[in-house]
Amino acid sequence: MHLTPRPRPFISLGILAAIVMISLLESFHVGGAVLSMGFVPLVAVAFIALGRRSGLLFSILCTAIMGIDHLYHWLVAENITLAMSVERLLALGSIWLMALLLIWRERMHVALEDSRAQNEAILMTATDGILTADAEGRIVSANPAAEEMFGYPSGGLSGLALEELMPAAQRAEHHAALTEMLDGRRDGAAVVGTTRTFEGQHRDGSTFPVEVTVSVFHAGGRQLFSAVMRDVSERREAEQRLRESQRTLSTLLSNLPGMAYRCLPDENWTMLFVSQGCLALTGYEPHDLMQNRTTTYARLIYPDDRQRVAETVMQCVRDDTSYQLEYRIVRANGDIRWVWEQGRAVRGGSGSIRCLEGLVIDITPQKRIEEALRESEARFRNIADSTPIMIWASGLDMGITFANLG
Repeated sequence: MHLTPRPRPFISLGILAAIVMISLLESFHVGGAVLSMGFVPLVAVAFIALGRRSGLLFSILCTAIMGIDHLYHWLVAENITLAMSVERLLALGSIWLMALLLIWRERMHVALEDSRAQNEAILMTATDGILTADAEGRIVSANPAAEEMFGYPSGGLSGLALEELMPAAQRAEHHAALTEMLDGRRDGAAVVGTTRTFEGQHRDGSTFPVEVTVSVFHAGGRQLFSAVMRDVSERREAEQRLRESQRTLSTLLSNLPGMAYRCLPDENWTMLFVSQGCLALTGYEPHDLMQNRTTTYARLIYPDDRQRVAETVMQCVRDDTSYQLEYRIVRANGDIRWVWEQGRAVRGGSGSIRCLEGLVIDITPQKRIEEALRESEARFRNIADSTPIMIWASGLDMGITFANLG
């Protein structure tokens, strides 16, 4: 493809100059008044048709000719009759009409060339591949992005069949679909104007995913297809990496001995995300807690612990430190469980708090062991203190670590 330079209006200027000379010769026969009437619209047309610079030069030429005409009129005013026949008026009017038509045609030609040059510039610089193919599926034109996408040199795609840009396994299906659509046996609306993803084939034989949008237009009495294509290999790879990352994260979270969360630092601790461990910990499904759909996490905290939890967490948020604390929650079935929580505030670029992220683990078994140990120690001390003999214990350094009241 190449850019077409805009033609200059020399043709129009030449045509107008010729018409001026014809009109001048005619005016010597019909009188200067008619010529004066004709030059005024001609100067206006010149400005419109030729632009400021060429129009100004033409108006100067017209002024000079009008000056000569007035001088001639002054010299022969007494001997020449200013009347003219209807035939001469019609002839002069036809000359001006022809001039206007030629100027209009030239301006339309310039506008068409400008539009064509602009379209070519867009095609040349577009990052998406753009192909034009005929009704037989032969490529008529291709922009540089399409040639680079499929690995062809400049002009190498022209004349190729569209099937050659596809893997062999898809060529027969594409050819049959194109034939059915042209014969009216398949609804073209299902293909034209929609974006679909196909496998493209590089010149070296490698394949890659390409996103294609097809449109139909007519030019020169032919039906043509235009395809805008985009190589989505990087996007597909990024999506695959994202899915793998999400799968890995989901596996890790599902194996955690508790509930991972992301919440807002509000009075309800509104959950934006909770892991699958939520059900085992609280008795609620994850979707029951997210966005406070069924209940809030703040309601699950044991009433006597709520204020302490809120004060501890918000103090650590203000200090920009992580928090660790133990408290009780009430499960969906009414059971009271002890939990251990650790988390930290997540801040945005401006330093504002976006959310809190952390982990909540059920420590009820440990709490029960600690409680049983305390009860055992209390029973032992009661027994030891009631014994009438002295009982004591010491370490290796002979320091006494326990002694009863006896």
